[in-house]
Amino acid sequence: MPSIPSLLTALPLLLALLGLTALAFSQMWLPIVAQAPLAADPHALTIFAFCPAGKTPAQFAFFPWEGVNHQVCTLTNFFMHTLLSAPSGYAIGLDLACSLPAPLLALYLESLRPGTALPLRIPLLWLFLYQNLGMAVVAPLYYACLLLLPPSPSPSRSQPRAAVPHSKVEAVAFGLLAGFALPTAAMFASTDHRVYAAWQFFPLFVGTAIALYPRLRRAAPPSASASAKDKDSLPLIRTLYLLAIAASSLAHLYVLGTALLSPSAAPLSLPSALAALARVYLPQPLPAAHAVPQHLHTTLTNFFKWDYIFVGASTTLAGLVALGQTGRGAPVLLNPLRWLAAVVLGLALGAGAVMGHVWLLREEALGRAREAERAQGKEAKKA
Repeated sequence: MPSIPSLLTALPLLLALLGLTALAFSQMWLPIVAQAPLAADPHALTIFAFCPAGKTPAQFAFFPWEGVNHQVCTLTNFFMHTLLSAPSGYAIGLDLACSLPAPLLALYLESLRPGTALPLRIPLLWLFLYQNLGMAVVAPLYYACLLLLPPSPSPSRSQPRAAVPHSKVEAVAFGLLAGFALPTAAMFASTDHRVYAAWQFFPLFVGTAIALYPRLRRAAPPSASASAKDKDSLPLIRTLYLLAIAASSLAHLYVLGTALLSPSAAPLSLPSALAALARVYLPQPLPAAHAVPQHLHTTLTNFFKWDYIFVGASTTLAGLVALGQTGRGAPVLLNPLRWLAAVVLGLALGAGAVMGHVWLLREEALGRAREAERAQGKEAKKA
């Protein structure tokens, strides 16, 4: 049973994460919920008008269940109208999508880490909630489980979390490439509603690819399969996080360049640059009239913008706490230059770069803690 001091230490973190969930829900969902009474109004342009309850358009009849078709229709139209019609929708959608590999990598690695608490071993459940409620709403709850539930073998926080086996890290890499990166690239390159509808099932694609990878690996030459068994997984994890940081950074720089240097942009100056970045990244006030397209477009892009903001905030906060829990994070957490670098990194390269950097530091700290534990074990045997 946890001690009173440990409970008192955990309580502020729990309240902070629950507060982020509540705040994200209020900013992202209350404007949409407020439009629900207007669903039957033919003059009101809302997301509810595209998929009326019980009257899902025929082109979305993918499954024999009306409820599933209606939800797929709603999600598909949500993404299509945001990315294809709303001003700044494509830009913030691209930056958001390219920032997700870092938190997704952390989620899948934790699900496969030996001794992980049971709720964290079911990534499909968390991703189902992500898809239907928004990652910003659900991610703090996931991080609360990760940070506050002890690993299964021991309730002690002094023992470093076990390493993820190299073969499982390979499976995660394959799964995210085949199940997330490729469908996401296809969606951003397409205007077909079927491609957008298929993307909604990327958690199933990733899970299936991870499950199939061991069979593909067994088909590899015996020497390659044998050599992968006892490899240290940290170098591969480091490579995956660096790739996630690179993908997010390139997307963010592209969005920045497009916003600042597009032909329609005002002559470049500090005020015009700040105004352009605010249009892309900061939620905007909703127009009063529900019948104008701008009201729907602003509602949708605000949802993506809040998602980007809260996912970045909760994932970075959780990563810093997880780094502190390793017992090896003091050189980073107590270094003001590191904090300054994180701010500059976030502004220049985006939230995904910050998230990937923090969780990479946590993995490296875990690696150092495990190495120190092994060294102590060897010294104990010699004694």
